[in-house]
Amino acid sequence: MAGPPRRRLVVGAVDELRRRRIIRKHAPASYDFSHDLLRDTAYGEIRPPRRRLLHRRVAMTYHHERADRPVRAAPHHVRGAEAMPWTISVLT
Repeated sequence: MAGPPRRRLVVGAVDELRRRRIIRKHAPASYDFSHDLLRDTAYGEIRPPRRRLLHRRVAMTYHHERADRPVRAAPHHVRGAEAMPWTISVLT
């Protein structure tokens, strides 16, 4: 979990993105891009090794903190699996 200074930085960044209407609230604790092109552009700017790492982190969070949502974790396990083969075993 992020400490207070890091949390403030994240909250500030999210607030700025919402203010600029780049992201929108999707669910009580979830945000999404306001347009598919914005999401695709942002995703494309992340280098593949970093993307895999981020997908693994999301998958592990779902796996450890939200065991009731394996369907939501599965795509992240698959996208993060290239650099971490053990994630495939989670899906079988």
